[in-house]
Amino acid sequence: MNETKQNIVIVGIGNEIRCDDAIGIVVGKRLADSLACDFIEETSVDLSLIDLFEKYEKVILIDSVKTGGKVGTLYEIPIADLPGKKAISAHSRDFHSLIYIAKNNGVAVESRVLFFAIEIFKNNEFGENLSPDLASQIPVIEEEIRKIIIS
Repeated sequence: MNETKQNIVIVGIGNEIRCDDAIGIVVGKRLADSLACDFIEETSVDLSLIDLFEKYEKVILIDSVKTGGKVGTLYEIPIADLPGKKAISAHSRDFHSLIYIAKNNGVAVESRVLFFAIEIFKNNEFGENLSPDLASQIPVIEEEIRKIIIS
């Protein structure tokens, strides 16, 4: 690829009508605005993201996760630790294939992609509002991710 790489893109993953499931989108938009970088909203993770891995120096993926942990907890998950067949979120069913194909096409995934998951309370109900406990954590989550991105 001979094009000049752009700096950062933030990919917010989620569904804005499934309550807390929208947290990746909400936090991603806020971060992209404050960092003046590109933002892409996705409802799922698929192989089209490989194009972003090639176009940008840093790809920040932000998604929700429900493990029973404290609502609002931020997890930075190393690319090598992303699951194959076992999903960590409702949107990560194909991370293993995505990473495998990118690596086999010469994309330095580990040095370009950061994956963050945010613990949520509810994602199986329809609604456009985040739960109050999660919504109150947005500034803290945003700042934690910002520190990691710019370090």
